[in-house]
Amino acid sequence: MAIGDYWECVLPEGAGTPPLQRIVGESTMLAQQHFSSWRFERDGEDLGGADFACMGFATGDMRAIVHLVKPRGRPNFYLHSAFPWLAAGASARLKVYDADTDHFGLEGFIDAGVADGPSVKFFDPLYALNKGEYKVGSERNFTLAAVSHDLKLVTREPLRITNPETVAEMREAERAATGQAWSRPDYVEVDAIRAQLLMPAAPDASDYYIFQGPIRTIRSTEFLGRPFLVFRTAVLHLDGDGLAVDIYVDRARFGSRAIPTAGDMVSGTLWLQGCLTEAG
Repeated sequence: MAIGDYWECVLPEGAGTPPLQRIVGESTMLAQQHFSSWRFERDGEDLGGADFACMGFATGDMRAIVHLVKPRGRPNFYLHSAFPWLAAGASARLKVYDADTDHFGLEGFIDAGVADGPSVKFFDPLYALNKGEYKVGSERNFTLAAVSHDLKLVTREPLRITNPETVAEMREAERAATGQAWSRPDYVEVDAIRAQLLMPAAPDASDYYIFQGPIRTIRSTEFLGRPFLVFRTAVLHLDGDGLAVDIYVDRARFGSRAIPTAGDMVSGTLWLQGCLTEAG
């Protein structure tokens, strides 16, 4: 199951692979389980069970998760997967619609949404530990967070409506409302600077989104000795506070560019994670 390009967002530009020795070496045991059945392929041979170890960093807003598996009869654990875990995020009360996983059952994607509102799909980095907590139709408390490598200030270029029929209708509406048509005859400009959006970025990556919204707060953290900035950004406008996501960005990604501040509109792409909270 594809987990997304999380490492691309959190490692230095040009880095080939994550520092697995450091990640595995510094991880602590979070949980151990025994599986009565284990197959490397969905229709493959049943190896007669396996031991599973979920390990991770013990502290920090940004951590790492390591999945180790030892099939029956094998002398050692093998590294099944490793990925960043965004342990701190924006709170959200969401209704669970579905949970997707593969035949291993270790990584999962959750489809959830605000009651009577739109749904989003996100990767749960702790799915192996809490998959039994997901009940379709139930409302649970989550934290939502994401990584991005291209968060940037929104430019103030207006959008243009160019369909001739639509332009003519809108100019006529302008004329009826004010006595004159102020738009040009060949296009109508639309100000999208304050628009909030969260929309799928690719059909084969359900947790990968294009986003735009205002920054509410900014804080700092670090991961593997590198400084990161966390932009709490409102991405969906709903009744009440709307839906916000904590977006983690490597400080070095900005280079000499100005760093956005609270109140600025930002956009880009992100990989979305969601974690159940104990108060769920």
